[in-house]
Amino acid sequence: MIDINNLQSTEVHEKITKLELPEIGPYKAVALIHLDKYQEALKYCIKGSYESAYIYYKLKKFCKALKIVNKNSGEKWDVLKSQILYRMGFFNSAFNCLSKLPRDDDIFVNLQAIKSMGILTNSVNNYVFHKLYIKKKEEINYDNLENYKFKNQSSYQEYLYNKTFEVLDKKEQFINDLKKLLEQFPNNLVIKNQLLNVEGNFDEIIQADLNKTQRSILNYNMHTSEDIDNNLHFLANFREKMGDSQYKWIKYAGENNFKINWNKIPKSTDALNILRILVGLINKNMNLKNIKKHMNIIKDSNIKGHIENYTDFIENDKK
Repeated sequence: MIDINNLQSTEVHEKITKLELPEIGPYKAVALIHLDKYQEALKYCIKGSYESAYIYYKLKKFCKALKIVNKNSGEKWDVLKSQILYRMGFFNSAFNCLSKLPRDDDIFVNLQAIKSMGILTNSVNNYVFHKLYIKKKEEINYDNLENYKFKNQSSYQEYLYNKTFEVLDKKEQFINDLKKLLEQFPNNLVIKNQLLNVEGNFDEIIQADLNKTQRSILNYNMHTSEDIDNNLHFLANFREKMGDSQYKWIKYAGENNFKINWNKIPKSTDALNILRILVGLINKNMNLKNIKKHMNIIKDSNIKGHIENYTDFIENDKK
């Protein structure tokens, strides 16, 4: 099986996807992965393969991905496992999994990213309505990474950048740390754009320099989009805007003991639709028909399944 990172050209990937020979199925899967067509790629990859686990990971079907990964061993499997555990919020397990591998610049950059999120989660864990709240999954216990000598300057800068997220819940310190880094590395666009984003200076950001993820983060921060995997990293919520901010609406609902009108809550994200249902149920003014209507616009299949189980239970109970 060829490595996922070996193919480079989008044009080549497109050509491979158009081939119909049955024996090139696995290669077709790799090409489709490069084109971000994960659902289609799943049809062509070998069951239980690395590619299939990677696709489930990208589709956020983490339990399925982990089931495949746990049956295999090797460096690439350990890296993928740490990524899955990280996305599931098991930061300590992700850290331990990755730290077993031979230490190089890339490994240390990723170890610091995991460590920062673990420390952040631990520091905000007691505040359910904190803008950075993530449910704490396990106790944290991380190695000291300070003594590693980086071979590559760009990796060292990325490591320091990842380290700033340890204090993401402390706005002033977070911004000061970013400013110090920018003074040290004035040509680092990632640090520069992060600072511009956090401070809300969106007009100064050159969007042509951003990758797909960074553009989606910028759109989120400018309140032009709520569709983002992880809204922690550039933190529009520092600006304390109401808008359609998930944090603001969850905080507002909590402060009012959920005694609010569910109709006024925006429907722009799965989280806000779930909040609408929750508020409606608490106030006993949302009927089964409305719950089902909300269920149909929720994208996450797992959440949708839980709500469907609830509505089925209610209907059976009525009968």
